[in-house]
Amino acid sequence: MPSVRSHKQIWQPVPGQPGQRWGALELQHVPGGGLCWVASHALSRGEILESGEAPLACWSLIPGKQMEASCRAFLQLSARKQHVWQRLTSGDSNMPEAQHLLASSNAIASKVAGELHHGHCGVDVRATEKASMVAKAAIIAHLNAFCTEHGLAIYENCSRFNHSCVPNAEYGVNEQGHMKVRVIKPVAQGEKVCFSYLGDSLLSREPRQQFLRHRYFFDCACDLCSLPEDVLAGRACCDTQRLLPSETCSHCGSGQDIDSADLLERSVATLAMQGEPSEHEIQQLQETCRKLHLQFHAVAARLSLLSFHARVAMLAQIGMNLELVYKAWEDLQFLRGCTFAVRTY
Repeated sequence: MPSVRSHKQIWQPVPGQPGQRWGALELQHVPGGGLCWVASHALSRGEILESGEAPLACWSLIPGKQMEASCRAFLQLSARKQHVWQRLTSGDSNMPEAQHLLASSNAIASKVAGELHHGHCGVDVRATEKASMVAKAAIIAHLNAFCTEHGLAIYENCSRFNHSCVPNAEYGVNEQGHMKVRVIKPVAQGEKVCFSYLGDSLLSREPRQQFLRHRYFFDCACDLCSLPEDVLAGRACCDTQRLLPSETCSHCGSGQDIDSADLLERSVATLAMQGEPSEHEIQQLQETCRKLHLQFHAVAARLSLLSFHARVAMLAQIGMNLELVYKAWEDLQFLRGCTFAVRTY
């Protein structure tokens, strides 16, 4: 469950058990953030927190019917598992971004519960008693389910992790839908243990905030988002020195073209969604990036990551090619340089 700004209550407290232990983690209330996992003792990089939690429920990802599928998956569970599902966060229905989802969930839940009431699925339930419960379950699934190889899954414990744009833990899901969690940097006792809900996307602050607000209904206040300046929106001046968005070059006096940077970032995000962009498409955007002096912007790192993935995929197709290997290595070196620049600014 993600962290939020303290001045605005986005998440409702989750009915649960503060103090519940799960291995090296403890469930605690966080101001403005409901229940989340914190470290009960100091954790080391590489430490395994969960070797394979089985999903509470899993279901196929049906295009255009994702919410209906989650409703049906919920109703197929035992009463005990339904109760566990209901204890996960359902967010704040008062947020404007949540209103459309709430209306959709109510309509779909009424339809699904009505079908069950009439015996279409062989389950004896009363639609009027189930509709509100199913609607809440659909919203919980929207906010807490994970993608797996075969669709979506929701977990009793792993679905409680908060979000951070600079996470200290990562997860992986095997073919059976079992989730493994490990620490990726040292965690102090009492510190929140967080995933990133952004996957491997590299974004500057405003695009990150927009995505999280519209997809998960919260305003992120993690360490990265709370910095005075957006360090991932840096640029290079005429003598290649790194500048923050608000700074101007002391030599030529130029500032950052925010609109052009935003347009480029949207173009790169669209290209990434296509699955397998060509090297030519990537190079065209990289040239635009250079012309705008955005070598220190998140968009440059994301383009290098796309380039690396494209070259690795090509190597898998054609076999060993030293030129491709060298170019892929250059991409990794550039990404390493971007990470170093952010950490030492």
